[in-house]
Amino acid sequence: MYRVHLSDEQHAELQCLTRDLHTKPRARDRLEMVRLAVAGMSIPGIARLLRISEVRIRFWIKQLCTEGCAELPDQPYVGQTCKPTPGFLEALCQEVRKRDRTWTAGRLAAWLQVQHGLRFRPQHLGTLLKRTSFAYRRTKRRLKHSVAEK
Repeated sequence: MYRVHLSDEQHAELQCLTRDLHTKPRARDRLEMVRLAVAGMSIPGIARLLRISEVRIRFWIKQLCTEGCAELPDQPYVGQTCKPTPGFLEALCQEVRKRDRTWTAGRLAAWLQVQHGLRFRPQHLGTLLKRTSFAYRRTKRRLKHSVAEK
């Protein structure tokens, strides 16, 4: 059975993190695990109460004992984020300006993979292009009615 004892400083930090409005739900669960262990509840009891495996509870309690409360919240994602570069956007712009076909996010993603070796999900590419104010779609309606007939 794990006996978890916290110093006054650790206990104050645990309380502060628990009450912080910006603490994410998964981190709150971890904090709750630790609080219940400090209160004297057994690991199997915590597992039943929170519906989390005993292995994960032991892991997080060990993290607290070795690393402190700073390790309980989720760490930032360390993977490389994909950001459109000006060159990539310029190549995309030139291809769309050719107007030889109707472009969709899926077609643009496929073109980028073939021409530049960049892999994007169509939804993600559409979001990136929208953030940069890049327009690649044509309007739903034709604007023929707004042009004066000669």
